[in-house]
Amino acid sequence: MEQVNSQVLYAVIILYSIITGLYLSRYQINCIKKEHPTKFGKRLMLVSLPLLLVLVLNDSCTDFYSYVRIFNMSSFESLYTTNEEIGWIALNALLKLITTDGVIAINILRGLTFALFVLAIYKMQRFVDVGWSWIAFVCMGYFNILSMVAFMMAVAFVLLACTNLIAKKYKLMLFELTLGVLMHYTAVIPVAMFILFFVCYGYPYTRKLFVAISVGGAIIIALLSRYIFVAVASNIPFLNKYLGYGLYSSSGTGLRQIAYYFPIFVCLYFAAYNSKNRVMTFSFIIALVGFTVGICSYSINNLKRTYLFFIFLYIAFLPALILNQETYKWRRNVFANDKAGTGVIGIVPFTSGSFKFLVLVYLVYRAINLLSSEWATLYSSGFSEFHFLF
Repeated sequence: MEQVNSQVLYAVIILYSIITGLYLSRYQINCIKKEHPTKFGKRLMLVSLPLLLVLVLNDSCTDFYSYVRIFNMSSFESLYTTNEEIGWIALNALLKLITTDGVIAINILRGLTFALFVLAIYKMQRFVDVGWSWIAFVCMGYFNILSMVAFMMAVAFVLLACTNLIAKKYKLMLFELTLGVLMHYTAVIPVAMFILFFVCYGYPYTRKLFVAISVGGAIIIALLSRYIFVAVASNIPFLNKYLGYGLYSSSGTGLRQIAYYFPIFVCLYFAAYNSKNRVMTFSFIIALVGFTVGICSYSINNLKRTYLFFIFLYIAFLPALILNQETYKWRRNVFANDKAGTGVIGIVPFTSGSFKFLVLVYLVYRAINLLSSEWATLYSSGFSEFHFLF
């Protein structure tokens, strides 16, 4: 069993994602400028293969063998007699038809989760800079797949549902949302984003009303979050287990949530001037819901990691702005009659280079923040060395 220092490995992965992401970005922009069709399938597969191998050829993470234990106890007979999510148990039971080795099974599930994220990025290529989506995914979500497989699979299905909402494929969107909830019950939270999009953005006056009350509503929900959480988790049987994690009171100012959801401030500007662009309007709603949930997570331990459900802001919204900034004058004619509402938007108030630099600094900061907050846990659990299965 080969061991690699985890900090070095993570640094190499982040650097690799930046280099390959910039390559994909340049390829896409050149194709748009020359009006050549982009062929991302093979390129994305080749770029993602090394990171896929890192995921599926190790048994390192704080919860890896907890997932192995769940796999070993999974069966179709235990679907309604376990505290685990029904969809996750069913998927594990299906996987037992292929292998009974828990280590192999969990790594297969890691690989499947990773593939779902890559598929979502591929499907976004019409309206985002794919290279920057790739960088954002690695910095914001990739490392979480190592230790939160079931949760990240739910996040991947929510991201796919977001993509299909933009493409107006509503049946597929509902199917993916359902799968997300079945994999992890906390995926009911981002369902609010989709409801608000259809309810509030159908008519101009509802959009204005939504913007007017959203901030006040976020504050009210945050203040009442402890009571709402206890009431909901106590009265819905399959959510009872989340009461076990308990509530807690955090000290400090909570300014971290502002840093986590800073795109909301950019979204406010673009939502005002691009109400017909579905990427912009949906991003605005996601930012508000995400910020509200983020404030609630300040007092509800269970919600701390749910910021990942709003990863569309980083994988789609920011890369959409970058693509528009780089190719604005070429794309105006291409998207003039775009009925899906994913066409060009207003120019961001920065030069292309400075905006990309700010985004890159932010994404790297988020990756380092994520990993540094985990290192104490990693070292205490023997994860200071990354264990490869070869």
